[in-house]
Amino acid sequence: MDIADFGLMITSLRAVAELTKLVVDAHDASIRREKSIELQGQVVAVLQSALAAQTAQVTQLQRVRELEEKLAQFEAWNADKEKYELKNVRPDRAPGGKTFAYVLKEHADSTEPVHSICPDCYQTHQKTILQGVMLKQGRVDVLECNRCGLTINLTGVSYEDRPNPRPQRPR
Repeated sequence: MDIADFGLMITSLRAVAELTKLVVDAHDASIRREKSIELQGQVVAVLQSALAAQTAQVTQLQRVRELEEKLAQFEAWNADKEKYELKNVRPDRAPGGKTFAYVLKEHADSTEPVHSICPDCYQTHQKTILQGVMLKQGRVDVLECNRCGLTINLTGVSYEDRPNPRPQRPR
């Protein structure tokens, strides 16, 4: 409820009070009826203002609740993300360069087993545990994210996903 709405409601209440006084003081029945009708109109205006103020207050309370929920989620994420550190998850003997994921810190106060979470999902404040999968073709060990589809090769080479296949020579 802003100042203008509050001022309108006060003005309407003053008008109701004045009309009530006039109705009480009026001795003529026709004047009393006319002032009663005006009084009813002013009462309706006050009720409408009060309803608008209440609606605005409910809307503001809902917004505050939503913001409090977002803040709680953000604070929970900040506490949770402190349990992880960015580490190379590919073994040194594996072909290719280093590949990084967020790994549960060794000394983190957690009852969870050691695991890695997706670096892409981590950046969007989502904790998605990477799942280990063995691909049959070429015996490739990978970590997969079930949320965003990220695949990290740990060992072996997946040939069908090869980015630059060799051009075949014409015979």
